[in-house]
Amino acid sequence: MTDVLMFIEDPGAVNFMAPVIPALKARGLSVATRVTGAATAFIHVGGAHGAVPPEGDADAMLAAVKPRLVLTGTSENLHSLGFGLIQGARAQGLVTAAMVDGPSNAALRFRGTTNDALAFAPDHVMVPDAVTAAAFVALGYPKSRVFVCGHPHYDWVSARGEELKRAGKSAVRRRVLGDVPAEVPVIVFAAEVSTGLVPALYRASDRYTIHGSGKSVYRSDIVIEELLGALALVTPKPYTVLRLHPKNTEAELAPFFAGFDTVSMGGSALELVFASDAVVGMTSILLAEAAILGRPVLAILPRLEEYEWLPSILRGQIPLASTRAQIQEGVAALLSHHGDSGVPTIAFEPDAAAHAAGVIASLIRP
Repeated sequence: MTDVLMFIEDPGAVNFMAPVIPALKARGLSVATRVTGAATAFIHVGGAHGAVPPEGDADAMLAAVKPRLVLTGTSENLHSLGFGLIQGARAQGLVTAAMVDGPSNAALRFRGTTNDALAFAPDHVMVPDAVTAAAFVALGYPKSRVFVCGHPHYDWVSARGEELKRAGKSAVRRRVLGDVPAEVPVIVFAAEVSTGLVPALYRASDRYTIHGSGKSVYRSDIVIEELLGALALVTPKPYTVLRLHPKNTEAELAPFFAGFDTVSMGGSALELVFASDAVVGMTSILLAEAAILGRPVLAILPRLEEYEWLPSILRGQIPLASTRAQIQEGVAALLSHHGDSGVPTIAFEPDAAAHAAGVIASLIRP
């Protein structure tokens, strides 16, 4: 029998869940990690060594692992195997829990193909912050079953940042970016996909306050066009990097490659961010990671209400721009920080992995 069966199928869930594995093992708990979908290529970066693919369907996995508690992440898969695991575990009288890495699309996390936002909700939900907790309570999920644990990934980011500081920014910059002159500021754009469970949220609408060239309706395209327009006004010209999201394909953003000095995919996003002087994005967690590493950041939002998608923006820890004028001002302000010492610009709750492991341990029935 295994104490915890952990199921992951999304890169965001890897960030949130993988650091908890060693914390659970430190408590003497056994963990079986099963990974599928977009998380497969990302899992070892997250540190979940020993993760393997699922053993067939949910019933087969439960039979093979024999867990005392089933812990899932969430994803944009309406037919997620995680839903079957939650149902199967409940039928066997097992404890179920899910770790949700942020507040966006709370009503879609456990809906599946139904119209019920909580159709496949587990017995307990673990979240990084009060904002995400409130989103589930607003849906009718019992407040007493929501646990705020902090974000385990941020501890890892901070620790990795200290390692990179010891190596030195110049050395990391040479390794990641080659011979870009030290006096030239480096700005990274953290790309995202322009789709999701509700595709309309990633398409231009009358709520958009920026429109790019007007040739595309896709969220990422519009933001990139606005950023490139703002960068064209900056003197001297910075060295620009387009960092693809793990879910991005080269084809979807290929038309913009020529607008950047280089395109980054795979490898360590943290090293790239550490080597840079500023990071721009939308609502990618890479913005929060960059801020923890002490890099100036800017969130460009085509709809102002998207500030709720990343708690660091909601809390005012990451500045945002949602008009062309604000973008131009924000980019100029970012580059004015070139050469700064890199003091972290957001705070986070420490020891989140240990906290989360403690919650999980308390849920396992004797």
